[in-house]
Amino acid sequence: MPTSLDKPQRQAEGARVNSRHIQASQAEKTHPQQAEHHRPKNDWSWFDVIEMQTEFALFQSMARSKTLTVMVCLGALAYGGFILFLLKMAA
Repeated sequence: MPTSLDKPQRQAEGARVNSRHIQASQAEKTHPQQAEHHRPKNDWSWFDVIEMQTEFALFQSMARSKTLTVMVCLGALAYGGFILFLLKMAA
């Protein structure tokens, strides 16, 4: 539940966001070639679509982290063991 103490904090945050927006627009005026770089591209490729998949990001993170790779492998083994356990109990 918002209180009257939250209002000055929200106004200060709004001023910070507004000042960042002004700085970005000023940078765009002074360096138009850099501003072009930050605009979204209208063209896309199939690699862009593949790159948006969750699994792609997981594999990228696993390539950087041994710990994550071990955790994912152990989780997959535990999940597979649980499925085998359920199948055995159902039979």
